[in-house]
Amino acid sequence: MDFLRRTFESPGEHEVTAVVVDEAGAAVDTVAWTVTVADGGSRAPVLERPTAVQEVTYADDTDAVDLTILVRDDDADLHRTVWFLRGGDVYLGSTSVQGDRDTASLSVSTFCDYCRVFVLLVDENGAVRSTAPYYFHRVADASPEAIGVDQTLVVRSDDGDRVFYEFEVSGTLAYGAAGDEPAHPEFIEGARARGSVEGTSEDVFTFTGELTDFRTEGPAVVTVDDDRVDLSVFDDGRLDLSVFDADLRPDSAAGTDSEVHDLVVESTGDERAEYALAVSGDLEYGDDERTDPFPGTVTGRPRTGPSPTASGTGISSRAR
Repeated sequence: MDFLRRTFESPGEHEVTAVVVDEAGAAVDTVAWTVTVADGGSRAPVLERPTAVQEVTYADDTDAVDLTILVRDDDADLHRTVWFLRGGDVYLGSTSVQGDRDTASLSVSTFCDYCRVFVLLVDENGAVRSTAPYYFHRVADASPEAIGVDQTLVVRSDDGDRVFYEFEVSGTLAYGAAGDEPAHPEFIEGARARGSVEGTSEDVFTFTGELTDFRTEGPAVVTVDDDRVDLSVFDDGRLDLSVFDADLRPDSAAGTDSEVHDLVVESTGDERAEYALAVSGDLEYGDDERTDPFPGTVTGRPRTGPSPTASGTGISSRAR
């Protein structure tokens, strides 16, 4: 959307006149305004969020989509926001805002594929800024989970140590910001994802719907569209590390060559004892010089499955 702008060289009252012409260029009307310019002027409001243009999906039978923006005015005199579609030829509505920072929301029921949504941010003195925070995109999937605004979720470590996480959303989920190629598609299963971050690295996801579950092992900072998420609102913030693949588990859970432990089970008497055990990492019987004296009595599963278990009978058995 383009606007004619006039810069005044001195404070005071100034007359501005616009001429309305027809298709042939003939004048058919005039409009005049009196503009008062004060020393220092009035600064136009600023769009704080979204920080980048967001895609809004809709289907043929979508009734309405709610759009929200956060507006700031350094002069603390916010007044209104005015919303348009396409090149400004479709008026969508307006909302009142006030103070130095406020949220404006509008329910929109007029759509067109790849059309931009323009919003004028206006303060009480008439200072205006034009923004285009959203654009519409038509999709075939009409389910409620697929309709709405893409949101960006970012996970990073709070103290730099490695943090493991798993979360779920109510809508669609993809790795990376909108338009990015998935870096780790194997870590996403439907609407659920898991992974780990450490140092200054961060994992970025794009989703629709709501964040319904989030679990971590270690202190994590999680944001949705730059707003920090309070992880304490979820029922169980602890993470079951057994769901992770072996190459993702922390050393204490997966085990390494330098952390192999010998476990010995012995009977306290001359009679054969029965036992069962479970470990969080790998499990195998004996060592390089020992073989199972009771073949088939010690069993285990790969570490990508449930925690390995072992059971057996004997006067002395060793599980490693």
